[in-house]
Amino acid sequence: MQNHQHAENLAPAVELLPDILWIVESTSQISYSNRHWLDFAGISEQNPTSKLTFPPMSATHVSDYNLVLSLWKDALQTKQPFNAEVRLLKNDGNYVWHLMRACPNLKSGNWLVICTEIHSLKTVQSMFQLVLDNIPISIFWKDRDSKYLGCNQLFANDMGSKTTTALLGKSDYDTASSKEQCEFFIACDQKVMESGAAEYHIIEPQTRANGKQAWLDTSKIPLHDAGGKVVGLLGVYEDITERVTVDHQRDDFIATLTHDLKNPLLGTNRVLDLFLDGQLGQCDDNQQKIISQIKDSNDALIGMIENLLLVYKGESQALLMGSEKIDLCEMLERMIKRNEINAKQKESNLTLSKLTDQALIDGKNHSIERVVQNLLDNAFKFTGRNGNISVTLERVGDNYQITVADDGPGIKQEDQEKLFNRFWQGTPGKKYTHGTGLGLYLCKQIVEAHQGKITCQSEPANGTKFIVTLPQRSQSET
Repeated sequence: MQNHQHAENLAPAVELLPDILWIVESTSQISYSNRHWLDFAGISEQNPTSKLTFPPMSATHVSDYNLVLSLWKDALQTKQPFNAEVRLLKNDGNYVWHLMRACPNLKSGNWLVICTEIHSLKTVQSMFQLVLDNIPISIFWKDRDSKYLGCNQLFANDMGSKTTTALLGKSDYDTASSKEQCEFFIACDQKVMESGAAEYHIIEPQTRANGKQAWLDTSKIPLHDAGGKVVGLLGVYEDITERVTVDHQRDDFIATLTHDLKNPLLGTNRVLDLFLDGQLGQCDDNQQKIISQIKDSNDALIGMIENLLLVYKGESQALLMGSEKIDLCEMLERMIKRNEINAKQKESNLTLSKLTDQALIDGKNHSIERVVQNLLDNAFKFTGRNGNISVTLERVGDNYQITVADDGPGIKQEDQEKLFNRFWQGTPGKKYTHGTGLGLYLCKQIVEAHQGKITCQSEPANGTKFIVTLPQRSQSET
């Protein structure tokens, strides 16, 4: 009688609510239902709550029933309210999503349960989650404390979770990743959120739930609320484990190449030098010439190996780390002196013209020397006997310009456009280079890493000029 009287007192107000409302006794009996529920479920006004217990099994989706029942049993024990998203059966035979909120009335011992329709919102969320789950990259988002707020299924799979909701409220420390990895992840999170600036292409390791280590290419973007305040971050990553594995295999190949090819050639050259110096017996002119030719061939092969190693090691990507002051005047003088013997053996005329007394740049000395040596090697290769090779240094505006010119056969215009391509060795039937096709490619990589430019000027039968332009050292640093 008391419950019915209480319901009658509530009726004038609750009948106006667009939500479902129940009064539930501690015995789980639903003692009152408002008009919205009756209309929603298509229940007659006569005995609308007879034999209806909470949660109503016949009106609750089978996938949601056990969840609500478990929450209800716990609530009866703890007297604490609870929320749940459930699907309730409408009189047209369709299930509609509702947010169910249950609160106890400690004085009466009854519970007030209100169900607010969220079907449209839930449908949009489900479609959004479906889209995320079909994107072929891992996606997650976190709050300011680096706790997970959501993710797509691919990320959940990486974490060893069957559902995207299992990670909600957890941090990286709750995953299989090592402590060091977790500290790195969270440090990156905080940097992004504190600075408000995105971080792209963070290469990082991740230990998976199966114990295997993966490598990730991660980008993290700060999330702002309507007022512009950073409230979390969005993270996306691509699994690049296979790529990293290939890189490691390449590095192993490079190490083998260095040891098995270059070192024996250097050893052979040392023996040939002993013959040329007469330390292993006197050689006549013809023998000296043959030994010199063998040594030249070895030197050419060593140069090819070094070019190959430099390109595959990606050395040109880090050329300016620990950069130093370079005086191009002194460097070119050393290069000319170093190549005097080569010019004599080729019977070529090698000259240096310096149109400036000092030419200071920032960079790596051995890398710029590699560029000049590659250009000189090409000039010697194609100039032939009695040819002329000139190296000119001059200042052009805020830059210094090195020109290596020869009077060789020249290069066709259509081939000049491909000279700096990786592995390109010339038009079929008429090669302009011999070897790996990496020398000029490497030159371009080195020069551009120094914020410079390399170009070619040539016409068939009129020789070739390679022009290297490098920015001068800042006046404040000189």
